[in-house]
This record gives sequence, structure tokens and C-alpha cells, in this order.
Amino acid sequence: MKKIKTKLIALLLVLGVSIIVSCTDEYLEVPIADEISTTYFDNEGKIQRGIGGMYAELANIYSANLGTSEISRRTTIHPYWLLQGDDLTNSGNSNAEYEAFAGISPADNRNAMMWQRYYIVINRANFMLEQVEASAAVYVDPDLKKHNQGEALFFRGWAHMQIWEKWRKGPLKNEWIKSLETATNPPSTDFELLNAAITDLEEAKTLLPDSWDVSNKGRVFKNSARGLLVKAYTLRANYADDYSGGDRNGDYGKAITAFESIDAAESTIAGVHFGDNFDYRSENNLESLFEFQAGINNSENPWLDNDYGGGNGALGAYYGYFTDHWSNGSSGGGSVGPTDKLMNAFDAADPRRAETIGTKSWGRFGGNQFIKYINGDRGDLMDNKNGQGCCGISSGVNTRILRLADVKLTVAEAYL
Repeated sequence: MKKIKTKLIALLLVLGVSIIVSCTDEYLEVPIADEISTTYFDNEGKIQRGIGGMYAELANIYSANLGTSEISRRTTIHPYWLLQGDDLTNSGNSNAEYEAFAGISPADNRNAMMWQRYYIVINRANFMLEQVEASAAVYVDPDLKKHNQGEALFFRGWAHMQIWEKWRKGPLKNEWIKSLETATNPPSTDFELLNAAITDLEEAKTLLPDSWDVSNKGRVFKNSARGLLVKAYTLRANYADDYSGGDRNGDYGKAITAFESIDAAESTIAGVHFGDNFDYRSENNLESLFEFQAGINNSENPWLDNDYGGGNGALGAYYGYFTDHWSNGSSGGGSVGPTDKLMNAFDAADPRRAETIGTKSWGRFGGNQFIKYINGDRGDLMDNKNGQGCCGISSGVNTRILRLADVKLTVAEAYL
């Protein structure tokens, strides 16, 4: 009897294990819902989505991001880069450090956020450079592969240049970070980061297309890299005496060479109205070399990043700091407006003044207002008159990151 019971128990155990294994095998055979990089990029279209990820990260620099700072629930990172130049100033007190270049530390949340966003761009560029090469066989158009490589090199060069310009050093990692062991790198020295940016841009200009078709307008092209090289070489020339390896005259000469290589058939300021450079009705025009492609959707949330985990953040640009919009006042940072230096730089008869500086009865900046992106009908999208997006905060007007006019003003220094 005991033997029968023992055999029966053993049979049931074997049968139970078999059922469990069978169920487990069946469970494991369920298709994976999320694709991984080694299997995802199996056609040109999917690779273009990956390339688009670099462009998309610009939204976390130029859109509202009202709730991403620990300083205040409603504080954008815009003052960090808006107030670095001499043309704009702040009417409040909380952003004074960004004008005086004092009091900024690693503990400054905006400082940390800008750093993080540039390195996200770099890591996405490194990732796509690897994926484009690994997926070379799926390209139907071999030229598109070169163009995609050029786009990734452009973005990596642009981000490295921004980091060097703001911090003068940062980890240089020209490969996709895959593990914690490779995530920690020492800071660069001297011109190392800027040199890497220039190397990438020099290669990018050979790979990018002369132009894109209408459906791809807004993607960087050869003149984008050439124009950014003018600024990169001039920037390096300006600090030739401060860091080892500097060559002021040589870099000025290279800036001029880059400028003179710009294809005038694709980029010109002739015939482009000054105001068209800040209007949603004339985006990606002949003067434009690089823009943040802003847009608005019904479900966007200006308090969130527009990053991993779904499209919850804002896709539109943010120009609230030039107005008295509630999102600006709630941050306690005050508005951003024109400096006396900027206003005095305009000749009274210069028609560009009316496109740049307006009057407003608000007790700030002597009754003046910076209006480039909000002048007249351009403000319609920001005012949310089309009913899209949240709170009337986002604007569909592209932020112009690099214009040919900027490049001309920069290269004038090299010529002089």
C-alpha cells in the first residue's frame, strides 16, 4: 500500500511539474511588446524615427517645462540661456545670477538641467551613429544613410560646442553609453571638447544633403554645418591665449573658409523680410540654418518633460518670459525684456526695431517689450486661439537657433 501511495505521489509531482513547465513555455512564447534596438531598426522609416529623437530633445530646452525645476513649481530653464547675452535683461531678482555669472553652482537646478539635456542629445547621437552603421543593409537609398550620419554628427557637435561655451569642459564620450561602468568619464581639458565638436561638424558637412525635400524641411543640411563651423572656429579663436593649442589667426582663417563655402543658392538673407525669421508662416526659410520645430497638440502638458514614457510634455516653444502671462509671473522670476544697450543700438530709422521692440504699459523695461516671436499675428498660437494644448502657454512659432545673419555677424570679426 505504501508503495502504491509513493508511486501515486511521484506521478502527481511529475505531472504537476510537466503542467507548470508547459504553462511556463506557453507564457514565454507570448510576443514581446517592446522592441529592442537590435531588432527595431529593420527599415529606413524606423531609422528616421530614431534620428528624430535628437530633434525631439530640443523640446526640453525650448518648450515650457514649467514643473521641472526644484526652484519653483513654475520655473522654466529659459533664463539660463536667454540672459547670457547683452541684449536681454530680467525684471525680477531670482534670475540675476544668470546675468552676473555669479552664484551659479552644480546645485543650481537649471544648471543641472541644461547639462543633462545636452548630454541626452549627445548620447542619442552616439546611439544613432551605431544603429545606422549596424542597420546599413536595410537602407534602400545609400545617400540617406550618409545624411543620417551627418545629422547625428551635427547634433553631437552642436551639443559639445554648447557645453564648452557654457562650462569650458565636460566628459567627452563619442560612443553610446551601455553600462554604468562606461558612464563615468573624466572632464575634458583645454579645447578638447570644442575640438571634438569641430571635427564632427567638418565631417557632417560632407555627409549632409545640400537641401531636403519639402516633406523634410527643417532637418539640418550642409549649410547648417558650415554656419555652425564659422561660430565654432571664431569661438576657439577668441580663447586662443587662454588654452593650450590655440591658433587665433589660423582659426579666423578657417572661419572665413567655412563661411565662403556656404552655398548661396540654398541660404541667403536677400529677399527675406527680417520679421519672417520669427514668424510661424515663414519657418525654415532661406535665411534659416537650424530651428527648433515647434508644434502644439491637444494633450500636451507644459509642466512635464517631453521625453521617455509617452508624449506628455510640451511640443511647442515657450515665449511667456517676454510677456506678463500668468505662467511667467507665478515663477517669481519676472519678465525678460530688452536692455538699454540693445535699444540704443538701433538707428531710429531702422525698420528692424519695430520687429524687435514694442511698447507695453506694464511698468517694466521703461515700457518696452521684446516682441520678436510674439509681434502681431505671431502671438496667435501662443494665445491658444486655436484651442489646442494647455493653458495658452505653448507657441507653434519655431525658435530660430542659427540664422545666416548670425553667421555673417560672427565672420565679420574674423575678417576684421
